[in-house]
Amino acid sequence: MRTTKSTYCLFNLSKPFVVCLALMLNWGASNAQQTKMYDVIRNDNKVGTLKTSSVNTSMGQMYYIESFVKVWVVINIKVNYNQSNIYKDGVLRQGAVIRTVNGSTKMNNNILWQPGGGYICLKKDGDTVRHKEEIKYSTAMLYFAEPINLSRVYSEGALAFIPIKKTEDHTYELTLIDGNKNYYTYKNGVCVKVKAETDHGTVYFVAQ
Repeated sequence: MRTTKSTYCLFNLSKPFVVCLALMLNWGASNAQQTKMYDVIRNDNKVGTLKTSSVNTSMGQMYYIESFVKVWVVINIKVNYNQSNIYKDGVLRQGAVIRTVNGSTKMNNNILWQPGGGYICLKKDGDTVRHKEEIKYSTAMLYFAEPINLSRVYSEGALAFIPIKKTEDHTYELTLIDGNKNYYTYKNGVCVKVKAETDHGTVYFVAQ
């Protein structure tokens, strides 16, 4: 992941995201990583896992999130989620997120910082979104750093800033675009539990 070709493929907005993920994993394997695992709990049953990784690279600090969830709601629903960001000098430089449901891609967003021109964001359907404001904290970072004194964070899924507020000591409420809310709880600055409202009920992500 250190060649010019690999770097291009990682965030070339015309390339399939699955290629990006493979390159990221290969790159991360050659660097020291900090990894944390979470159990995904629904109705008191474990229905999946979530893995977070942080690695310091020559391009900046990379954050990577990967999850797999399988639930029964009339039919089996299998959800795969992969997200990766690179921050440099405290600013988001590149990001990508993909979500599939039963093998069908529902979300595939790519985010690229262009010096002097802000961000260009590409959605699965080819639509683009542009932002001028620097992104210094996004939803991916919620697993790695407590959002102290923040009132909003950038959502890689919604491609927009969304509100966050402190509800009690070391617990924060994130309001999603669809009105659902997620609650993040921290210990020693690291996320240890997430309570997520979804269209299929409440799901918990609990650190192992």
